[in-house]
Amino acid sequence: MIQRDIQGLRGLAVLLVVLYHAGLPINGGFIGVDVFFVVSGFVISKVLLREVGNQKPNILRRFYLRRVKRLIPAAGTLTFTVLIFSWLIESSWYEQSRTARTALSSIFFYSNFHLSNDLDGYFSLGSRTNPLLHMWSLSVEEQFYLVWPIVLLLGYKLCSQNLARLLGVCLLLCLGSLAFSVSIMFSSPVTDFYSPLTRFWELGIGGCLAISISLNSQNCLKPTTNLPTNTINLLGLGSLMMAFWIINDQRVFPGLWALLPCIGTALIIFATNNHGSTQGIGIQQLLSSKVLVSLGLISYPLYLWHWPLLSFARILEGQAISVTSRLVIIALSLVLAWLTYQFLEKPIRRKGSKKVAIVLLLLILFLLA
Repeated sequence: MIQRDIQGLRGLAVLLVVLYHAGLPINGGFIGVDVFFVVSGFVISKVLLREVGNQKPNILRRFYLRRVKRLIPAAGTLTFTVLIFSWLIESSWYEQSRTARTALSSIFFYSNFHLSNDLDGYFSLGSRTNPLLHMWSLSVEEQFYLVWPIVLLLGYKLCSQNLARLLGVCLLLCLGSLAFSVSIMFSSPVTDFYSPLTRFWELGIGGCLAISISLNSQNCLKPTTNLPTNTINLLGLGSLMMAFWIINDQRVFPGLWALLPCIGTALIIFATNNHGSTQGIGIQQLLSSKVLVSLGLISYPLYLWHWPLLSFARILEGQAISVTSRLVIIALSLVLAWLTYQFLEKPIRRKGSKKVAIVLLLLILFLLA
């Protein structure tokens, strides 16, 4: 079970992304994806480290099976629905072909590579009518998940089960990824945005945080800071607020700018998990509020549904969607996300079903044929 404040961070992240995509005045809302990356890296690394510590068998098999159950049913349902509406709504062969190509790359989790070659960039005007543009971030995550568990398990063995050494290795990998991002941010901004190599450090910083906290819990590492929880929380919140305020689609991103949301997110997670206090200024209480936790629970399907609805609205109404339409789309996205969570995600998590994933994959391939 994920902590309420971590779930609340997810809720805050998806809220910022949805409001930004809907054209509401959240200039830096797209950095909610970067918050997602840090949270995801932390959560999956924490689970893997716990299983390693408990010496559970078939760790990799169990991990990848959880990822399939978590991602494929909802993503497959979304992709299948988008392809049907693409035939009905998109008028030109080019638009339908673009959606089909993006769908194919999405279901095999390489849409970030496809989009880096197919579009001028994430923020270009033409990208706003691609109903599966947002799948790039899921592809980056899955490419990270293909590598990171192996890095953790292999590194753990090569470092003779010494988590401090493992932390050092992982930090070096993250620094290398960040350095690569900075080195190409001006010469190849589209590659910098979509490449898993330039995004690795964002997810990896969450993983390094999980290793650090595991070290502290085992009394293997001296406290990394004597700062009170409130101060760490304020530093994290200040970093996030600064990111929302000064980062916009005119800046070359990620590069060094991504440090603001990623470090801010890491500090907030660290404050609770390392210091164990939720008293004081109430950031954890805010993140643990019913609204943000509820949004966190449906954050994945909400992220999936909102962008295609906005894209199809732009095709039907033009780029300038009315405020009323945008608010209706947000409300509809919330309803679809809740339905997906209640009647698809939860049943499959409880019971598991390989058949659902296989059927959806076959249906999508049939539509693409």
